[in-house]
Amino acid sequence: MRYLFSFMICAVLFSACSDCSTPIADDEKTIEEYLSSTNLSAEKTPEGVYYSISVPGSAEKPNSNSQVTVAYRGYLLDGTEFDASGDDDLVIQLWQVIQGWTIGIPQFGRGGSGTLIIPSALAYDCDARTGIPANSILVFDITLVDFQ
Repeated sequence: MRYLFSFMICAVLFSACSDCSTPIADDEKTIEEYLSSTNLSAEKTPEGVYYSISVPGSAEKPNSNSQVTVAYRGYLLDGTEFDASGDDDLVIQLWQVIQGWTIGIPQFGRGGSGTLIIPSALAYDCDARTGIPANSILVFDITLVDFQ
């Protein structure tokens, strides 16, 4: 009985420590292929978020603690849309969203727009969401309407 209990504890600990995430370096190759196939040029932050700015907006930019108002469309690399702001812009604190947004949205000035391509580790990682499979690279068309 003692051995069974010890085995169960070890099994729980090992399963809790398993890392199901895709390394950013692996996603980077896929993102580079996507950029090439879509003829999209993008820059990369040190953390690995790719961004392409089509309208730079103002010189003033939000930071990771800003409250932002954004219009957005989120989709997978195959073009499958999983979310969009629709007619109502989203107002949210940047520290409350996925890391890719916290890192990527400050690349835009007020009124700016463009695309963020977020590696899975900076999105939902190994957690699936409605319409988003686990370990998915996410693409967002973003307009930074305003921020405080």
